[in-house]
Amino acid sequence: MFANKILNRELLSDSAINQLIYAAPAAAQNNTRQLAQGTRIGEQITSVNGSGSDFSEVRAYHSGDELRHIDWRATARSRVPLVRTYHSEFSQPICLLIDRRASMRFATRVRLKVTQALRMALWIAGREARSGREISAVLLDNPCHWLPPVHGMSGLKLLAKRANAPCPPIDADDLDAYTPEWSKILSGLRQRIPEGSELILLTDLFALKDSDSKILRIMGQHCTTRAIHIFDPSEVSSTFSAPLQLQWGSRRQYVSLNNSASAQLKRDLQARTSTISQLLRQANISYYQLSVEQDELATIGMKVLL
Repeated sequence: MFANKILNRELLSDSAINQLIYAAPAAAQNNTRQLAQGTRIGEQITSVNGSGSDFSEVRAYHSGDELRHIDWRATARSRVPLVRTYHSEFSQPICLLIDRRASMRFATRVRLKVTQALRMALWIAGREARSGREISAVLLDNPCHWLPPVHGMSGLKLLAKRANAPCPPIDADDLDAYTPEWSKILSGLRQRIPEGSELILLTDLFALKDSDSKILRIMGQHCTTRAIHIFDPSEVSSTFSAPLQLQWGSRRQYVSLNNSASAQLKRDLQARTSTISQLLRQANISYYQLSVEQDELATIGMKVLL
């Protein structure tokens, strides 16, 4: 009974959620970022002159342009109807992918990987929402959930409630349902989020393969994508000097690693991390690492949002 209460407990308390969403300094209002060429949010040219718009250029009049935007002095000089255009600032939603699959429900210390992913997501979302930006999210789960864009802190708290659902261990018979391929995940996201928007992946990148390089490149061109690799210390280095005791329920197993096996495991782990980093950077996807042990989130968070 006690074990079931723990397993079915939400990842974070209400007070922890409130603390995280107000932890980061708010971004500037109508904040826009310089994206890859051809996908620049915040610099859509318009003939409308309004609050927060900057002058762009004078161009020839086109059918449908409003007469009030004609530049009469320039028109008189050139004897051709000309209108003034402006950079109209706007901000598209930022999309957060929070991985809740089986491999994320793991830790050897401090907190589950999925909990750390949620903590970072709330830190980022709180900062952006308090500056007036809409937040959308994708929860990789069984089934996966698309949470449409929400605005304001009340909307963010509803999103947080969905993402904060319990994450008990997955039964071995159900593992396949919790591990969709990255090609399917990213293809689905491409259909969901607008071109030129921002996507932040909070995941351990489990099962990412060389064959996913094509869809990664497509996604890197479709939107500004950043990946935060959530990891447990045991997944990036091998420092075990005593047999490991693995236990779940009444089952108990000991695994002993000799020096040779431990060294090989360490090489394999390092090679895996190097492969992930290379795949993402070749796709123009920024890559960051975040350990489950790290309590402070501002260092990574500010790098991701710059």
